[in-house]
Amino acid sequence: MTPFAPTHRVPAGGTDSWPRPDANAPQGPHIDEGLLVQTTDRVGDWAKVVFDNGWTAWVDARRLAPLHATTRPGAPAGAARLDLAGIVADRSRAAGIGGAIVLAVASLLPWLRGSGQSVDSHDVRAAFLVDHETTAQSGLTVGVLLILIAVAIVIAVVTRARPAIARGLGVAALAVPALYLVQLQRLVSSAPGASLTDFIGFGSVLALAGAALVLVAPRLATSGAHR
Repeated sequence: MTPFAPTHRVPAGGTDSWPRPDANAPQGPHIDEGLLVQTTDRVGDWAKVVFDNGWTAWVDARRLAPLHATTRPGAPAGAARLDLAGIVADRSRAAGIGGAIVLAVASLLPWLRGSGQSVDSHDVRAAFLVDHETTAQSGLTVGVLLILIAVAIVIAVVTRARPAIARGLGVAALAVPALYLVQLQRLVSSAPGASLTDFIGFGSVLALAGAALVLVAPRLATSGAHR
């Protein structure tokens, strides 16, 4: 019997498994994070892995963390360095990072315009997302909320969190500009003859696009592994 020689570690959040490299096959058990596996075969973006107890399964190879990844001095065991090349080469992770960047940039662009002036999301209180009549002058802003979500998305991508987490963050990112537009429409509708398009800023539209990119990102990993 060939000795077990681990080559990868299951990333944070674990990963799903299949009995064969076939998207239509019933999913196997969810594999817990931190387990060591040995890659014995590759089919596209699929990897066949074996565990120390001899059990084998097929997984998305791109979610596995190589054991030889360099770690920073003093970093916790298993903390791999940021692999920028690997992120760029992975469509799913690149899309997630790209979406987060778009969200951050969108927060700095105009979200409200009118009378020759414009306001970005950092001047809009988060309370406006649920009440267009709010008079809040302090507290969390929409811009800060977007930045926090964008940072969480980057962390999820870098640590290879489960796709469900990325999708949840995408939904949260989408909810911010969507709720803003709903409340803006309610505010504008109270002014006779006014139209939402007269006041809507490009930043809120770009934020919707960034959120959509984050939502699509996990599907890119799935489609790549299922080819």
